Amino acid sequence: MILSKRIKKSRLKNGLTQLDLSEKSGVSLRTIQRIENNEVTPSIYSINKISAILNEDFSASKNTSLLKKTYAFISFGIILLLIGFYNPIFKELPPPPVDYWKQVYQELNTSDGGYLKYYDTNCYGSDGTDCDIIVLKYLNDNIQWKTTIGGNSWDYVEDILELEDGYFVLGQTGSYGVGNNDVYLTKLDLMGNELWFRTYGDSLNDYGREITASNVHKNEYIIKGEKQNCPTPNDWENCSMQELVIKINGKGDQL
Repeated sequence: MILSKRIKKSRLKNGLTQLDLSEKSGVSLRTIQRIENNEVTPSIYSINKISAILNEDFSASKNTSLLKKTYAFISFGIILLLIGFYNPIFKELPPPPVDYWKQVYQELNTSDGGYLKYYDTNCYGSDGTDCDIIVLKYLNDNIQWKTTIGGNSWDYVEDILELEDGYFVLGQTGSYGVGNNDVYLTKLDLMGNELWFRTYGDSLNDYGREITASNVHKNEYIIKGEKQNCPTPNDWENCSMQELVIKINGKGDQL
């Protein structure tokens, strides 16, 4: 059984919803949804967190896949090395990109025929100081620009919306705002330059998952996500997650 089906079967066996598993494991709801839909290969961090909550070791499937990739990569490297001894063309190979094999990308097709790739970098196994959002713009498979978004703490990307004059980049931040995590919205122009950013939330955790244009009013947008609700301060065991809906205008002002 493939990994995505194993995780879903185990979650249902434990009587948990996807939101329950997200809250207990600390893995974002959207990541769990993508894992169960077999849209991404989960990171070791996510696998370990999910395994701990579901009391089942899912690392074996991931390790098998990684082992196959490792064997293939090593074999290919040996072939290139052997060729390099006889052909000087292969003696100086350029190094792979810094984030090669390390990131799980999300993609968004753009109206100009190109696409965006976006992901989080330097987040897992770190203190968060370099945990940032990366956005890359491609046209004809060539990179037009690359933008890094974030501050000196944890910053994650969840969704991007294309606009006529740029892009809204949505996620959550520990670098800015008033809570542990707040909804994080950044406006980029068409060349990837950051024009402004806004945060939304209170002293508890607030997560932005999706941003769409309003079907009712022009120049209005809807942010959907979750917010943490606790009956009394610091009563973490009785906290729960509730639906979060925020309406904004094109300048990021909350309506």
